[in-house]
Amino acid sequence: MVGMSMCHAETISENGWTFLRRGSAYKNKVFFYFGNAVPWNDAQGYCGSFGMRLATVSNSDENKFLKSLTTRSSGVWLGGSDLLQEDKWKWDKPTRSITYYDWGYYNGIPQPNDYLFNQDCLTYGLSDPFETQYTWDDQTCSNDYPFLCERIVRVDSENWPIE
Repeated sequence: MVGMSMCHAETISENGWTFLRRGSAYKNKVFFYFGNAVPWNDAQGYCGSFGMRLATVSNSDENKFLKSLTTRSSGVWLGGSDLLQEDKWKWDKPTRSITYYDWGYYNGIPQPNDYLFNQDCLTYGLSDPFETQYTWDDQTCSNDYPFLCERIVRVDSENWPIE
């Protein structure tokens, strides 16, 4: 019985390692793109069920890296919102202020615009008329979009995530 338990633990460890290897490593994070479209809260919960959170962005280099992970033209959920206080954008889990921004223009309107007073969750998508440039947009949290999760890890040689 003890042998089976150890075998099971090794299998879980191996599955976790395989899962991490399928992510995209950037410095001390591994990012995972999930193509199934769900509301923002469901995306956050899905990330949380794997010990992750919706992706956060610290600077322009990390922002560019995230944008390289998908060719999706419409929104992709990130971990920011102004749900707690309008126009005070924060990263959720943990709650901390967003200090780097990449807001765009959608249909010539600068973002975030809180259209109809209910756009409180952060996405990025192709925003210009030629669909060549990804920028941030505020969207209604109940909309269904694919999403990016992140997991903080130690990274060896920028390529190998280690738990």
